[in-house]
Amino acid sequence: AGVSQDITITMYDAFNNIATGYTGDKSLTFSGASASFYSNNPKIGSTAFGNATTVSFTNGVASNVSMTLYDAAHATQDALVNVTNGSQTATSLELAVNVTPNSATNLRLDTQPSAYVRAGDALAVQPVVSIRDAYGNVVTTDNATTITASRNSGTSGETLKGTVTKTAVSGVVTYNDLNYELMETITLDFVSSPVLTTVTSGNIVVDHNATAKYVFTAVPAFIYAGGQRGAYVVTRYDAHDNLVNNVVNSNGSDANSEETVYLYTSGSNTNPFITTFHNALTGGSTITSVNIANNATTASFWYYSINEGNHTITGSDKATAPPDGNTNIDDAVTTLEVKPAALSHFIVSGIGIYNNATGYYESYYGDKQSITVEAIDIFGNRKIN
Repeated sequence: AGVSQDITITMYDAFNNIATGYTGDKSLTFSGASASFYSNNPKIGSTAFGNATTVSFTNGVASNVSMTLYDAAHATQDALVNVTNGSQTATSLELAVNVTPNSATNLRLDTQPSAYVRAGDALAVQPVVSIRDAYGNVVTTDNATTITASRNSGTSGETLKGTVTKTAVSGVVTYNDLNYELMETITLDFVSSPVLTTVTSGNIVVDHNATAKYVFTAVPAFIYAGGQRGAYVVTRYDAHDNLVNNVVNSNGSDANSEETVYLYTSGSNTNPFITTFHNALTGGSTITSVNIANNATTASFWYYSINEGNHTITGSDKATAPPDGNTNIDDAVTTLEVKPAALSHFIVSGIGIYNNATGYYESYYGDKQSITVEAIDIFGNRKIN
């Protein structure tokens, strides 16, 4: 393809003799060959097929006529060259030519990848890249060139996943598992070894995937028993740490529903202790769950307790206790220190020996004793602060 060759054109009379009287410049029009994939038209000299060109005959023969064909897109016969002078043609005597591809010069993206995909999912439409010569013919003899796909536009440091390097088969590479994990718009580059002109895909919108975990992204450092409620924010993420702003159906489509996060605590509700979740800093209602709204990534709630100690706070997708840890959606878990409230009184213990008969603790003058004094807050918690 693209290499000129000299052909000979012979004029015959009605009895299949060379028409030796057919001499001089003649206007001929050639046909029977196609333009290449990259629109290179076949030529006689510098004149494209389909246009009249002047060819010089001597004694019925025109020799050393330069012809260049470009289309090698067919498995067997690429051209059946015909010619006419307006009266006579070469019909049934055409020149059959098999055109082979020239040397590879460039890559072409024959199949664009999907324009939309969920993070971490394989592209529904995988790219197909061909190795072509300068005229757009696939170099079908190439079974050695490797082509590597990579992220072009997008966040630096984030890489394309899957089998990114593949070897051509008959001049074509077909990918089957390319995926990308970061929520953003990207394009893909395709480069080869040996080096050919690269090609870049169109935009691919990478969206978040389904919720895979809850995380407490705002927590109080501590609260005082019976004091101000502690503020929490629970945030939903997919398996690749992308923020999730809507529920994803099992078929990958968006749902317009809220997502419920159920709240659990290890804090005591046994009398006299009270431990509750709330939907506001003050007032509001007690709650056992929060809803992350459609188009939102977070939900807020507040925590109150009069039970001092370290409380485990959990946000889970499981509606009934106990929470299920990393089953289905991973739970959000954090520890909150509830500090004792203000001092109420002291309790002294360890004085003397208990007398079962009298019901009193007894001791003798001059005895040395060890006693325990406990500071108690207004809710009955031992003060440790």
